[in-house]
Amino acid sequence: MSSVRANPSPGELELLQLLWEQGPLSLSEVHDLLERNVGYTTVQTRLNRLVDKGWVGKEKVGKQPTRYLAVLEPEAVRETQVDHFVEH
Repeated sequence: MSSVRANPSPGELELLQLLWEQGPLSLSEVHDLLERNVGYTTVQTRLNRLVDKGWVGKEKVGKQPTRYLAVLEPEAVRETQVDHFVEH
């Protein structure tokens, strides 16, 4: 069982799922892969908030665009969602 537990918003979960499925992605790649029309700066803000929460990491290699990667494991989210469902 994971020691980190999280309860992301639907928008945060959407970004996390992309990172879990695709691996590290640039901001532009995340924006392009979203299945709905979301502003570029909105995606940037959400990714930065996920970084601030410690759920997503950033890596910069040379002159390549910064890549975002999920640090939070999917199980941490599932456990929180199950606990929330059981409590209600």
